Order: sequence, then structure tokens, then C-alpha cells
Amino acid sequence: MDTDLQAQIAFYLTGKRLATHLQPNDAGQLIPALFSGRRDLTRLRYDFPLVLVNDGVNDVFVAPMSGLIDDILEKIAPGEGHERIRKHVLRIEQEIRARLADGARTEFSALWDEAATQLAKSDKDVGASLALARANLKVDGELVDCDAQTPCTVLLHAWQITQARRAEQFCRRIDRLRLKLSDIIKSDFATSDAGKSAEQLQSSFGNGPLDHFNFDFMAKILRQSAPRESLTQSRRQRILGLLSVLETQQFYARPEHDVTPYTFVFDSCASALTCYCERLPKAVELARALAVAELEIRGEYNEAKHDRLFESFGQNGLDAGDLALFPDYLV
Repeated sequence: MDTDLQAQIAFYLTGKRLATHLQPNDAGQLIPALFSGRRDLTRLRYDFPLVLVNDGVNDVFVAPMSGLIDDILEKIAPGEGHERIRKHVLRIEQEIRARLADGARTEFSALWDEAATQLAKSDKDVGASLALARANLKVDGELVDCDAQTPCTVLLHAWQITQARRAEQFCRRIDRLRLKLSDIIKSDFATSDAGKSAEQLQSSFGNGPLDHFNFDFMAKILRQSAPRESLTQSRRQRILGLLSVLETQQFYARPEHDVTPYTFVFDSCASALTCYCERLPKAVELARALAVAELEIRGEYNEAKHDRLFESFGQNGLDAGDLALFPDYLV
């Protein structure tokens, strides 16, 4: 019997090897035979990669790419040639996985288009199937694979969507308050002697033919009409102060204002806590301004009652309702 075969039989029966025949194997190079089909993850169909959904469509901020592909197939595959279309779409899914594993970092739709262009060059039928599927791709976002940074990436994406929605609501409120407060100031000016001057009246008429208007006489008539009650000096200063606070706040970015917004993403709890404490007086000031502005535009601010009340506003910090107005700190 061949000596090599004898050595192999002896190893099989006894577990012992002959030093002159069987050589040791590097255990680091071995994998279980049942795992051999899982060595290339790009050929498997599983939840990764994930799509970081843009703007949180339908309150979904992250979705598995395979799930989005399944949604597309449900819309287009039940028709004629469904099995052919399904194979073509699953083929591009595998191609996207392979490209992402090679280091591609882009949005789902962009990577789809790149892969579809390449696949369609060799088969027109594939191109037709992928074009049909592409027309039903309604959800888009950055693709992320499973790696050490995935948890942080997904959490940051969810935080950004939440803060963007909060910022949109907050800025709409600020815009409404600023408009109403500005209207109070403008209305008071329009009824003042300065607002009724001939020069002011002429400028308010624009650039049309003005030969038939006597603005000096018109100003005289208006000054003699029953005057409206003008703003008190204290209320005027209060409203102007509110406008200043609303326009210079740094908690939410305002492109039309030349103010650098705060950052709310930190690498440590200590730095986040330090910034929170430093910004707390500004947060109290802004929350107070919002509350006072709401009373002012409704004409409900009573100096005798509210001045003392708002002097102590926020001395013990802000409650949960006020804190919910501001961005969350992310560590």
C-alpha cells in the first residue's frame, strides 16, 4: 500500500500523524466547510447595507437596501416577465453590494445608476428591467455597510433628522413673532408725526406720477386728525429688545442673519456639559423672549404684573417644556 495512503489512514483512525509524511497546517487559514459559502458577503442577501433615508420620509430614517428592493419588486414584478425582472433587479442589488465593499461611498440612487449603466451595456433586457425598477425607486439616501462606524453613523443621522424638524418648527415660530413685533413698531411709526410727514408720505407712494398730489397739505390734514395712542417708551424698548434677541440667537442657523450657530455634537460628556452651562443664560434669555413676545403680539403684556414675573424667569433653570425648544446635545 502506498506510504502516503497508509499515513492518511493512520491519521484518520488514530488522530496521530507520521512526522515524515503529514505536515502541520496553519490554523489561521482554515475555516469550517459549512462557512465556505459565506466568505464573500457581497453574494449573500441580508439587511446590510443600510440606506440613511433623506429627510426621514414617512418617519423612517434608516432602511435595509434589501427591503427597499423588495418594495420595488412588489410594485413591478407581478406583471408579465416578473421572474426575469426579479433576477435582473437582484443582480443589480448584488452589484451595489460589491461596489460598496470596494469602498464606494455615495447615495443609493447614484450607486444604482452607476451599476445599471455597467450592466445594461452587455444586455438590453437588463437595462429595460432596471429602468422600470429605477422609476419606482422613491426612497433615497446614503448607503452604509456594516463596520465599526455604523452605530455612530446611524445615530448621528437620526439625530440630524430630529434636529432639522425641530429647527424648522422653531424658525417658523421666530419668523411669525418677528413679523408681528415689527408690524407693531411700523404701525406706531405710521401714526406718529414723523410717519405723517410730507417726505414720508411721498416715499410711500412709489415712483408713479405725483404731480396731482400735494403732500404738504395731505400731511397737515393727517396731523390734525384724531391721533392714535402711540407706544409707550418702555413698550417700544421692550419690543426692540425682543427683536434683537430673536435675530441674534445662535441655537438654530438662520442663513439671512450673519450669526454663527452653536454646535451640539461633542466627543465627551465633559465638553458637552461645559457648553451647556455656558449657553444656559442665553437659552433662558431666548425662552423668556419667546414667552414675552407671544404676550406682546396678543396685546396681553401687563407691565405691573409681568415685569416682576419675567425678572425671575429661569432662575432655577428651564423646565422640560422650555428645554424641548432647543437642540439636543449629542455625545
